[in-house]
Amino acid sequence: MATADHPEAKVVNLTGEFDASAFCRVRDLLTSAAEQIVLDFHDVRWCHPFALAELFELVTQLDGRVRTRALSQQHDVLLGYLGVSH
Repeated sequence: MATADHPEAKVVNLTGEFDASAFCRVRDLLTSAAEQIVLDFHDVRWCHPFALAELFELVTQLDGRVRTRALSQQHDVLLGYLGVSH
């Protein structure tokens, strides 16, 4: 599924808790994907700080192939605490 701002992108809908286990699944997907990926956090109810920090470290290494959407204000605050800008 593409998005208006990334028509060629594959959308990955994340749900539930974004914890270390979820991060590992997403990491494996991101490192093996050749196409643009959009990670949709709309249905994530809780992000564990470690998993979110590791994800954004990985995203910065993938040279713009990964975008996020639907991060909540809570996620933005958490990223600020972790010193991550996105």
